[in-house]
Amino acid sequence: MECYLDRAGGDLSMVFAASLGACITACANTSGCQDVSWVPGSPGPCYMKSTVQTAQTNSGVWGARLLSSGSASSTALSHSTTASPSSTTLTTSTTKITSSSTASSTAVLASGCGKPLSLPGQTAGGNSVSVNFTQSDGTARSYLIHIPTTYSSNSKTPLLFSFHGASSTGANQEGLTGFSQSNHNPNAIVIYPNGINVSLQAPLLVAVRYLTNQGYWQGAPYSTAGVDDIAFTKELLANLSTSYCLDPNRIFASGFSNGGGFVGTLACDPVASNFFAAFGANSGAFYPGVGVDVTNCNGYNVTLTCNPGRLHQPFLEVHGNADGQINYTGGPHDNECLPDIPFYVTAWAEREGFGSANTTTNLGGGNFEYQFGSLNGYSGVVTHYEVNGLGHSWWGNSSAIMMNFFGQWVLSAE
Repeated sequence: MECYLDRAGGDLSMVFAASLGACITACANTSGCQDVSWVPGSPGPCYMKSTVQTAQTNSGVWGARLLSSGSASSTALSHSTTASPSSTTLTTSTTKITSSSTASSTAVLASGCGKPLSLPGQTAGGNSVSVNFTQSDGTARSYLIHIPTTYSSNSKTPLLFSFHGASSTGANQEGLTGFSQSNHNPNAIVIYPNGINVSLQAPLLVAVRYLTNQGYWQGAPYSTAGVDDIAFTKELLANLSTSYCLDPNRIFASGFSNGGGFVGTLACDPVASNFFAAFGANSGAFYPGVGVDVTNCNGYNVTLTCNPGRLHQPFLEVHGNADGQINYTGGPHDNECLPDIPFYVTAWAEREGFGSANTTTNLGGGNFEYQFGSLNGYSGVVTHYEVNGLGHSWWGNSSAIMMNFFGQWVLSAE
C-alpha cells in the first residue's frame, strides 16, 4: 500500500473501482498488472500498470504494488456523473503522465513506405479516389481517399478518418468538412468511409443487398444489425498501411452526428482505441446503448459505459446549443436516452482522471471553450466547444479546430 504516491508510466488499462481494495482486486485479475494507482471517487479511476516505475508524490492518488495474485473476482463498473462544465480552473498534478497503448500500433501496421501511388487517377494533391474494400467476413465496403500535396512515399504521413452522419456518404462528408483542402489540411491522408444501409424493400430477394450509400454507423439504434464497423475500421487501417507510408503514431478519427457518435464508439473500444492518437466529434450522437426508460429520460440519468484500451485519450467535441436533432441537453431520441453534452464531456474527463473541473474561455458571441486536463505540456486533453445558436450542422471553425487539436498529439513518444 502506498498512500499519496503515484508510479506513472507502464499504463496497462483503466477501470472504475469503488475502493482501493477493489482496484487491487481488478489488478490481481488482469494479466500483466504489477502496480495500481487509484484516484478516490464513487467510483474512482483505477489505473493498472504493466511495470513498476519510480514513485512520485501525488496527494490525490492511493497506490499499491502487487506482490501476488489470488483468485478474487472483480466486476467491471460503469460510470456516470451529473457534473457539467464549470468555470473553475483545473489544477493538475506535477506528475508527468505519458499516454500509452496496451497494443503497439507499429507492430500491427505493416509499412507501405517506398511504394508509389497505384490507384488509377491518384495523385498527391489531386481529387479523391473511390475505392472498394471487402471485409474479412465478406461484407462489401467502400471509401474515398485523399492524398495531400505534400505526400511522399518515403516520409511517414498522418492519417485522418472522417465519418459521415446518418443517411449520408463519404463524398458528402468530404464536402462538409473541407479536410481535402490544403488550407485546412496540408499534410494528412484523409479517409472518408461509407457506412452501410441494408435494403429490405425487396423481400423476395434471397440475399440481403448491402448499399454503401446513405449509410449508418455502429452504435446507433438505427444502424444495420450484424455490420461490424469497428472491425471494418481496423481492417481498413491495416490494409492502408500496406500501400501508404503512414505514421502509426499520428492516426486520428473524426466524425459528424452519427459519425461523431461512432468516433466515441471507437474511443471506447478496448482494441480499436489503441490505434488512434486523438478523437474529434462535431454534433456527436452519443447513444449509450443501454436500457434507459425514455419516459423518465433526461440528459443526466444516462449510464455511460466505456472501456478504452489506453489511458488519457485526447477527445474533442464541438456542439451547437441550438441543435434541434441531437439536443445539447440530451433527452429521448430514437427510443434511447441521449446524454447532455456537458455531462458526456465531463464524464470523459473524469474517466481520464482529470476530474470535473475545467478551464472555461469565453470566445465571444456566446461561444465557450471548456478544457479539461493537461498532458506533456498541452492543455485540454478533453476539450469541448459550445457554439451559440448553431443547429445540427458542421461548425465553420470545426475543421481548423480539429486539425489544430490533432496536431498536438502523438500516440507514443517518437
